[in-house]
Amino acid sequence: MDCAEHNVRINAVLPGATITPLAMSSSNANPALAKTRTRPMERMAEPSEIAAAAVFLVGPGGSFVTGISMPVDGGMVIA
Repeated sequence: MDCAEHNVRINAVLPGATITPLAMSSSNANPALAKTRTRPMERMAEPSEIAAAAVFLVGPGGSFVTGISMPVDGGMVIA
């Protein structure tokens, strides 16, 4: 509340499983396919999809958004 009064926005992006070099090296199976049947969207996120959420929050579209935690997880939070 104190920050909002001074036009400071505080938000969080909560990424789900994302295809990264670390994810690619940490699984014997292709991590883009591993466990996808248990995910609502049946795939892992591309890094650009996580970045798009952050860009939205810092850009003009998010100018009146504050105090949220934005899951970018392909529906895992509702599963």
